[in-house]
Amino acid sequence: FDPAALRTCKAASEFDAIPRVLPHLFSERPATKLLAAMAMQHWCEHGQMARLALKKGAGRALQRMLAVQGTAVGDDPTNDKISRVAARTLTSIATVNRDAESAYSMHRATQESLEALARLDATLIIQAGARRLLARRQPPPENRPWA
Repeated sequence: FDPAALRTCKAASEFDAIPRVLPHLFSERPATKLLAAMAMQHWCEHGQMARLALKKGAGRALQRMLAVQGTAVGDDPTNDKISRVAARTLTSIATVNRDAESAYSMHRATQESLEALARLDATLIIQAGARRLLARRQPPPENRPWA
């Protein structure tokens, strides 16, 4: 929670922070990517910043980031957090933006991204269950005294 959110947004706008943060959405470091997505989410909760972010290409960048995150394999909880923050940011942009066509396409992209995340979560759960089941069914190796 930022008690001075409007002041923070004004400072971000004055220093042209959005184009400076966008490249960090594609950082190799998950923590950097998460912080960039969280900053974008915070700024895009305010109308003027959301419209500015959309004009600077944040919508397309967040959609690309979600597409990349959706293909990430593994059980890293940071990837899930990044994807959810990016999806919420797109929802904020769509909600704040009064242009109906743009809002509709952003909302649709967000819904598709959330559906892709749900499919990925389900796939990971099924794979983990299958691994546990296979581990229980395999007999212990005979030549290992500790098995």
